[in-house]
Amino acid sequence: MPLTRIFSQEDNRVCIKITDDFDGRLYSEFKSAFEASPHAVTFEVDLSDVQCMDSSGLGLLVHLREHAANTDSDVVLMNPSEVARRNLETAFFHELFDIVLQA
Repeated sequence: MPLTRIFSQEDNRVCIKITDDFDGRLYSEFKSAFEASPHAVTFEVDLSDVQCMDSSGLGLLVHLREHAANTDSDVVLMNPSEVARRNLETAFFHELFDIVLQA
């Protein structure tokens, strides 16, 4: 399964884990994953297992960022793979998003 959503009621955090390709094929599933949690305080997008990311994947992150801004939520990109990190930096997304690298 290319997308997994985990909601933590304890701290109103939604973790969306993307595996394999992060592209337009995930549009509906990705959008549903964050819209299903209108009261989330933080959206964490785990990109550690992303094998390919295109402009559609970047666009989905922008869509999430806009949603978060409208709901006073934060977005954190977690542990981007080398491929994801390169794409994020090329698009200057490291200036738009908090990116957390954990060992």
